[in-house]
Amino acid sequence: MVIAVPPKAIAEVPAGREFRFLGRAGEQIYQLPQAVLGKHVHGEIDPHLWQNVRNAMAYTELIRDTLIAQDPDGAKAYRAHADAYLARLDALDRHVRRAIAQIPPPRRQLVTTHDAFGYLAAAYGIEVAGFVTPNPAAEPSLSDRRKLTETIRTLQVPSVFLEPGLAARSTTLRELAAETGARICPIYSDALDDTVTTYEAMMRFNADSLRRCLS
Repeated sequence: MVIAVPPKAIAEVPAGREFRFLGRAGEQIYQLPQAVLGKHVHGEIDPHLWQNVRNAMAYTELIRDTLIAQDPDGAKAYRAHADAYLARLDALDRHVRRAIAQIPPPRRQLVTTHDAFGYLAAAYGIEVAGFVTPNPAAEPSLSDRRKLTETIRTLQVPSVFLEPGLAARSTTLRELAAETGARICPIYSDALDDTVTTYEAMMRFNADSLRRCLS
């Protein structure tokens, strides 16, 4: 569900055969790759709501209720499956809170590849100290790089966090870590892999990585 559409989302369909699926060239459309609530540095809206496990629980409840509305005969099964998953998510949320609570408050400083962890920070008491770029597709300026280096040194950030899916574009973060003596640790924003194969595994991995690398 889209609550509000920011004016900046409107754009014209470009000319070219490859854009015909969007409509006729010149027509105005709303581009909503991030059609969810929340503020975000590299756009009007932050799509990473799942970084707060309580939001994933809200997803589950909405899916349950929508399925029941469409298929009342299956209500019992939908409720049972939802209840089981909600119990697992509640346990996951408590695990994330316990893990991050073990990090001394002054060391709960998060530096990452790009701006994807605002909901994680707000939900679990972490400070987003900085990131290489707002958008993983953008290159940092010299000024951005200098400011982030100063931030890491001033806050004495012990570790910076690299998303495995962005490893190919991680040169700047690796160089900053080498310059400041910070350790490089993994963290996942969305993409899964052979190490992290489910949402639950991702959030558990992130919490444990933060505890291990910032404590």
